[in-house]
Amino acid sequence: MTARPGSWQRVAGRWRRLPTPARDALPAGVLWLCAALLPLLDSSTRAAEPTLAAVAVHLGFTTLLCAPLLVRRRFPVLTAVAVGAVMIMALALRIPLFHGGLPMIVAFIAAASASYYRTGWWRLLLAVMIAGATAAAGLLGGQTPTATDLFLLVSSTLLPITLGWVLRLQRDRTRELIRLREAAHRQARAEDHTRIAREVHDSVGHHLSSIRLRAVGALADRTTPTDEPLQAIADTSAQALAEIRRLLDLLRADEPAPPVPLADLNALARDAGEPPHRTVTVAIGPDVPATVPHDAYRIVQESVTNAIRHASARSIRVGLEHDTGSLIITVDDDGTARPGTPTTAGFGLPGMAQRVHRAGGSFVAGPREPHGWSVRAALPLLPSSVADS
Repeated sequence: MTARPGSWQRVAGRWRRLPTPARDALPAGVLWLCAALLPLLDSSTRAAEPTLAAVAVHLGFTTLLCAPLLVRRRFPVLTAVAVGAVMIMALALRIPLFHGGLPMIVAFIAAASASYYRTGWWRLLLAVMIAGATAAAGLLGGQTPTATDLFLLVSSTLLPITLGWVLRLQRDRTRELIRLREAAHRQARAEDHTRIAREVHDSVGHHLSSIRLRAVGALADRTTPTDEPLQAIADTSAQALAEIRRLLDLLRADEPAPPVPLADLNALARDAGEPPHRTVTVAIGPDVPATVPHDAYRIVQESVTNAIRHASARSIRVGLEHDTGSLIITVDDDGTARPGTPTTAGFGLPGMAQRVHRAGGSFVAGPREPHGWSVRAALPLLPSSVADS
């Protein structure tokens, strides 16, 4: 169940959906109202009512001060320069109502925005500009610099630059986390697709190949009664449907496939063999567990299928050995492949290699002397599997 966003998240979401000009105009308008109206309402800082000309000049300078904030995203450095120039001009002309901390807040926002949107040497340039503007303001005020003034100079230089830099780092970190999360999601989906394709190829492909071979054999030999091939096709089809249902259940539950009993490997060899035309034997060494990993069963299944379908093998030998905590799987056939001849990799060999490497094992496959194909895979066994042997 997904939690509903809180009030702050909803407000932040609505704010981000606003067009960029609106997101710049709203804070600029609020600052203009504060800087324009609050000095007019503050009667404690003046002895007489301001004249209409003084009010007009004050409103004009306030507009010049806040207007650059409308383009602080597109031209951040130019915005900071314009705001600083207006403040210095107002101090030089001694505008009576243009005082207090409100113009400083506008300058702080402009400088922090410039540090946020411009990186590298731009921040050093901004620091120099802010220090110069602050020093110029002090000289225009006719003040003698003190230690406090120097501290304020350094603070006014570093604070907006640092704030913009920290906010930029936070934004970049958030974007990187989002990118990594999306990449992990895409990788997980790709792995799921690969796993599904591998399972379908190894399971369904084996049964379909068996059905096709039996059907082709029955069509090639018209003298053989059709009851036996048809019964074999029906049995294989039933096995394929049962395995597809089991595979779908595993995929829906998103659980690892359970171990496979050794009896299933013997049944696989028995179904794949057709004496005297083709024999499939299984040799199980000592200390081999009573159940083998699902990947081991699929490797044997795919190797036997490839030997029958592509190599026209007449003899296939499957060997299972236990060696220092690993299950050694060998599948050798006497097919048509020969050492030195080029081979074309389909889906089977890469799929088997992926299974083994994902489990932390090793995989080797290729032609063998004098002819035929050999598959060797080493799969690590869990201690519980060895204990059950």
